[in-house]
Amino acid sequence: MLRVCVLAAGEGTRLGGGFAKPLTKICGVTFIEIVMRLARHFDEKPLLVASPRRPEVADEAGECRVVWQENPGGTGEAVLLALAAAPDATELLTLC
Repeated sequence: MLRVCVLAAGEGTRLGGGFAKPLTKICGVTFIEIVMRLARHFDEKPLLVASPRRPEVADEAGECRVVWQENPGGTGEAVLLALAAAPDATELLTLC
């Protein structure tokens, strides 16, 4: 079964601004909303790997299964967390 995972637990420090990068808006729509819309084309309830330090990202993401990345361990760790949360997955499409 194909599962979709959206990685959104990064700090976004290169962007600056002191706020969560997924909440940046383009033409009035947040990054996370754009990516989650795409994810739902492939998976009705995609996985979202998010940071508990930025719960507002999960709030903005809408209907999804949230996987909390407690410690910032990078992209590889985020993918491993998503795989552990989706034991039925035979394929994992990762978006970020």
